[in-house]
Amino acid sequence: MRFACAVLLLASAPPGSGQLLDRTVAVVGSTPITATEVDLQMRLQALFNDAPLDLAEQARQGALSRLVEQRLVETDMRLAGLPPVEDDELGDAFAQLRRSRFGGLGFDEALERYGVKERDAREFLRKQLRFARYVQFRFRAGLQADEEAIETAYRERFGDVSSAPPLDEVRESLRAQVLDQLAESMLDERVRQLRAETRVAYLDPIEPDTEAGP
Repeated sequence: MRFACAVLLLASAPPGSGQLLDRTVAVVGSTPITATEVDLQMRLQALFNDAPLDLAEQARQGALSRLVEQRLVETDMRLAGLPPVEDDELGDAFAQLRRSRFGGLGFDEALERYGVKERDAREFLRKQLRFARYVQFRFRAGLQADEEAIETAYRERFGDVSSAPPLDEVRESLRAQVLDQLAESMLDERVRQLRAETRVAYLDPIEPDTEAGP
C-alpha cells in the first residue's frame, strides 16, 4: 500500500540554513531509507567494485533494491544473534583496502573521485564483513557439494575449452563455486520470505519495477 505522501527527514542543519531536507524514498517495516542513503550506496558500490560511477535511474533503482534487502537481512542477523565485527578484524580488512588500487588511483584519490568519506567506506566494509559472516553461518556451514554437482560445474566451465585442466586440479575451486551457488540460492529464498513477512513501501519519485510486499 502506497504512502499518501513522502516522509521528510530533517537534516542536521537548523531551520533557515538553506540546506535541503532529506527525502524518504522507501520504508522497510518501520525503518526509512532516504535519498541520501541511496546516493551513498551507489557511490560505495562503484568504489568497492572498482567500477565507473553510474548515477542513472536504473543504477539508482538497483541501489535502492540492495538497501531494501540489507534492511531485511539486518533484521534476520539480529534474530540470529550474530556477533559484531570486532575492531581488529575491521582494521585489518580496512588496511588491506587502503593498499588496493582503484582504476590506477590510490585509496584517498578514489574516495575523492567517488565522493565518499573514509568513515562511510569503513562502515560499508563493516557491513560487508558481517554479511559474509551471516551467509557463512546461516547458509553455507554444513553444505555439501556432491560429485555430480562438481562434474556438472566442470562441464559448464570447461566443456568448450580444448586445453581444459584435469578435474582433480580444479576440484576444490569447483566445490567452492557449487557451495557458493547453493548458499546464494538459499539466501535468495530467505530474502523472499523476509519480504513476504515485512511491509515494504516505496515512495515517489523512486519507483520499483514490481509491486512492493505486504
